[in-house]
Amino acid sequence: MLDLFVQKLTIPHTQWVFVRGTLGMILLAGCGAPASTASPASRMLALDELRLGVALCRVGARCGQIGASEEQTCEHDALGGPTHHDADVGFIPYHQLEVGVASGRLAFDSSRADACLDGVEAAPCRRLTDALLDCLGAFQGTVEAGGACSTALDCAATLECDNQTHQCVSLPRDGEPCPAGACQAGLICLSQRCTARFSEGAACDTDGQCVGGLFCVFMTCRAEAVAGGPCVGDAHCLPGLYCHDSMCVPQLGATGACLDSLVCQDGLLCLGRTFDPITHGVATAGQCAPYSDLGQPCDANHLDSGCPDDMTCDPATSTCTKP
Repeated sequence: MLDLFVQKLTIPHTQWVFVRGTLGMILLAGCGAPASTASPASRMLALDELRLGVALCRVGARCGQIGASEEQTCEHDALGGPTHHDADVGFIPYHQLEVGVASGRLAFDSSRADACLDGVEAAPCRRLTDALLDCLGAFQGTVEAGGACSTALDCAATLECDNQTHQCVSLPRDGEPCPAGACQAGLICLSQRCTARFSEGAACDTDGQCVGGLFCVFMTCRAEAVAGGPCVGDAHCLPGLYCHDSMCVPQLGATGACLDSLVCQDGLLCLGRTFDPITHGVATAGQCAPYSDLGQPCDANHLDSGCPDDMTCDPATSTCTKP
């Protein structure tokens, strides 16, 4: 059950690489290691694995990734131990992370992990990726300049792991040239020179030029907007809002008229939409409504059948079934 949910998270593939990576870092050590030999950090990581698995099940049921009736089974599977380890997590193999923690190249901050896990469970559906990325802060590299490294996380702050020498090397500081495009944390490479990220109100071209938590909206670094504030995309609005005609407006509750599910509140999707094969657009608007569940009614003729992501709508019975 947990496997299926993890595979079905409806976020862009480019972001899912990082979700898988973050998931792997929280779930990496102590898994399968005998209690008598596991380090305190490994045992803590193993406990966090269970917590994250349960949190993802709860988010999945709330956000329509799995049916509400499946949440208890999903949590039971999660508490049963790791079931979804792969050879790698998209950008760093599990075994490298395990070795990093065991060797001391990676330090684990349990308090940061606790905050991260609380954030994952409380995350709005569209912000799950961000919540998982916050978990990266629970791991800090300890290797100093010149020391051996296996992953980008091994090196201490202001350093990076050179892919050629596999040694930690210094990153350019504020005002120094950045021919490789990389700078120390909090800096960006602009016109081949490192400079501080821009504060709120400063002119900008991209989100990456603004300090963390700000976005480049209409060429200006801005915080997430309240209702009525300016936006280019939904990410520029506070949770509970979406971007409509360049303005943040509240997401719609049940029965609200919709053209896609992003405008609906968490736990709702846009039901009843039909597709126009000529314009390749929406022919008939739908209404925001709760997800169906296993055995409950659905409509296979609409763009959204009403079933959770891990189910399909059986056209013969018009009910949600497991594939």
